[in-house]
Order: sequence, then structure tokens, then C-alpha cells
Amino acid sequence: MKLMKKWADMGFWSRSVLSDTTDPFERYDNGLFVAMPSGNNPNKFTTRVETWSTAHPDWETAYYTFREEDGYVWSNVPTADATAITKDCENPERAMKALELLVMDEELNLLTQYGIKGVHYEVAEDGTYKNLDPSFGYEALNAWSLRNPEYKLANGQGGILMQEMFDHYEEVVEEKGTPSVDPFGSFTEDYNAYSAEKAAVDDVCSEYLEPLKQGLVDDVDAAVETFREKVTAAGLDVVREGWKEQWLAYLEENGL
Repeated sequence: MKLMKKWADMGFWSRSVLSDTTDPFERYDNGLFVAMPSGNNPNKFTTRVETWSTAHPDWETAYYTFREEDGYVWSNVPTADATAITKDCENPERAMKALELLVMDEELNLLTQYGIKGVHYEVAEDGTYKNLDPSFGYEALNAWSLRNPEYKLANGQGGILMQEMFDHYEEVVEEKGTPSVDPFGSFTEDYNAYSAEKAAVDDVCSEYLEPLKQGLVDDVDAAVETFREKVTAAGLDVVREGWKEQWLAYLEENGL
């Protein structure tokens, strides 16, 4: 927290950062941020490499996974970008068949990812994606859950780079003998039993913790103490115990 204050006092970010609603990636793309410590992934990174090559040819960007050194580089849980069929669906089997076609049929799958061939895109000589319509870009429908790696087109040199990254991560996992999928990623907290306390804790974090994280306090030690008092009074112990009980049950159920 003291480092954050030091950086804030040095002007590394705006004093109005807490009220700034500008997309941080937009600020990064405009040269107003020097780093994005969260919210990134290989797909976003390599897409940015491709766009920067045109928009900012003299700029460079890089990507690093925090746990790569010890081998914990795993893909996201399957449900992160999943498409669900509602429980009230009249014909769930037909809905599933439609989804299956969108994923497994090459022509339909390419349509969901890149639009109409010859209108929105074409395949370059090197087998990569080439845009033909700026109003309908790469994966413009955001149909990430329908991606099929068998048909996926690399988005220029950035897409080629992404495949190289994935190949590297697979090598890291094999070398370290670590899981390739996050075994803890499917845990979902059910806070209905302590929703009031959780809401109060969230409010305290927003009011007292966020300024600390951004270094926007006069006295770090005093601000930390105030936050601890407020969050305890809001019901942190109740929230912590409720979460801990569910977490331990999840570990036991999954043999972790």
C-alpha cells in the first residue's frame, strides 16, 4: 500500500482514477497506461499486437503470466465462455443440436467467428485471417464459446504468435508436471446465507480499500487500521467463515 501511495504521489496515475469510467485497455492503447496487471489474456494480447502494428508501429507490448516460472499456466475453466441452454427451453435437444452444428460444421463455425467469407473476411495466402470490412472485425460476434480450434484462423502475425504462446505453455506444463486446467476454477460461492454481510463488506471495500489500493490516502497506516475496523464491523468474520466452509467442502468433494 505504501508503494501504491509513493507511485500515486509521483503522478503515475490520475488523482481521479476512482471516478474514471474510461476502459483501462482503451487508455493502454492510447499510451496513457504503462501496464495492465489484470484482465488480460493471450487472445487480447495478440490481437493488440496486430492492431498496434498498424496504429502504433513504433510501439511494443509484451505479455507474461505471473505463475509461469513455477509451471502453473492453465487454461480457463470451460464454463467461463460457455453457452447455456435454459431450464425452460421447450426443445433442449434441438437447441443442443443447433449449438453442435455451429461448433462442428466448418462453414457455420467460420460464419459465427468471422462473418461472410468474401464480404467480411478472406483467408490470406499464409492461411491467416484478413479483414475486408472494418465494421465487422475479427470475432466480431463475441461468440467465444463457439470457437473450434480445428477451424480457427490466426489473426495475422498476432494469431500466429498466440499459437506459439499456447505451444510454449503446454511445454511448461509438461516440464513441471502441473495441471493444464485450473482445478480450483469451478468453485462458485453461494452467499445467500450471508448476503447482507457480504453487501456491507463490499461497500466498505469500495469506500475504504479502493483509495488505499490506488495510493490516494494521506496516512497509509491509519487508513489500513480504519479499513480493518470498518470491514470487521460490517461482518467480515461471517463472510469469511461462510466462504471457508464452502471452500473446504469443494476441496474435499474434488479430492484436492
